[in-house]
Amino acid sequence: MKKWFLLSLMILSNHCWAADWWSHDPTTNSLMIASNAVIIADWAQTRHIADSENFYEKNEILGPHPSTSDVNRFFLASLFMHNVIGAMLPDTYKKVYYGGQLSYRLRVVKNNAEIGIQFKF
Repeated sequence: MKKWFLLSLMILSNHCWAADWWSHDPTTNSLMIASNAVIIADWAQTRHIADSENFYEKNEILGPHPSTSDVNRFFLASLFMHNVIGAMLPDTYKKVYYGGQLSYRLRVVKNNAEIGIQFKF
């Protein structure tokens, strides 16, 4: 975790991005908000997996039966890096990035819901 924190600090210190979080394009901002919401939904489902013996996690980083604290650390880091990457991208690529993340994560959350994985915080 310390390595991720130091890497993030190095990335952040090399880029002036006071206004880079929000785009002038409302569609890009909507995609950013929606992709963050779906990551949080995936996080809630993964917490349910961590507390259940009936399901297993397919994420190779977390392993088949992660602890709740491992899940929390992973998704906090994922949200942070998702937004850092998005903020550093030029405006022309932000829609593609956020839209791609949204599409991928929606599939994951939908598949999890179809097999009975609930949202748990």
